[in-house]
Amino acid sequence: MPCSQCGAVVADGSRFCPQCGGPVEEGTPPVGSEAGVQQTSVENPPSMARIPGSPRPRYTDDKAVVSFLFGILSFILSIFTGIPAIVLGHLARANIRKSGGQLKGAGLAAVGLASGYLSLGFFFLMVFAILIPNLTRMRVATNEHEALRTVRRVTVAQFNYQAKYGGNYAPSLTALGPAVKDCDVRPSADRACLLDQQEAALGSTVCTTGRWCARGSYRFSVAPVSSSTADFVVSATPLTPDMGRFSYCMTSSGMIHSREGEPVARPLTSVAECQSWKEI
Repeated sequence: MPCSQCGAVVADGSRFCPQCGGPVEEGTPPVGSEAGVQQTSVENPPSMARIPGSPRPRYTDDKAVVSFLFGILSFILSIFTGIPAIVLGHLARANIRKSGGQLKGAGLAAVGLASGYLSLGFFFLMVFAILIPNLTRMRVATNEHEALRTVRRVTVAQFNYQAKYGGNYAPSLTALGPAVKDCDVRPSADRACLLDQQEAALGSTVCTTGRWCARGSYRFSVAPVSSSTADFVVSATPLTPDMGRFSYCMTSSGMIHSREGEPVARPLTSVAECQSWKEI
């Protein structure tokens, strides 16, 4: 009978192998025999560990895949998926660099990043295309509103001047000014100190009869009618066409008239000329 440990021949009835000294078990196939090899293969399967020197398996980074998908969707959903595509793309590229070649997907991450940045650029271009014209319109509307307010306040100052100085109106903005707060001389018909602080610039010495004086985005003027102070015309026109759409005028009637188009070249000096504009 062969020994189960070394394969040496053992006499029948012996309990130990005379060559290796191992115990003899009846019915156990010897090592190296076909039956022994089969038993070893079933009871002790070979190790599944990677063989040293063989290439390691590479895996695609999950973030790179998601970045790619979000980047494609960003052309439809804009920044809602564009921003996540950018964030995940950068994270995926960082993971791939640190993996030492075990992770792949750099191309997917690059596509996700490019798509995300493109969607972000398109979004801001669209916002600017909508926002800038609206801001321009708001600025123009604000300029026009402020010009109307100034025309009304100058007209009120004219009425106060008439009540204070014998029924005549001031022949110029200089005669109405300067502002009450800045008036360091005794008020007179030449310097009535009737303008408010906000209209102080309109009461400077250069705002004489028939001359424009700028305040903000508009120019203003006060002129007597037909060289008489029995009536007046307050005129306002934008400095440039993009600062206002309308020019305005007002007389002692208290009605404001407007004209749309290019700024007026000279101040109005006639009630009829003012009234030819559209009443508002």
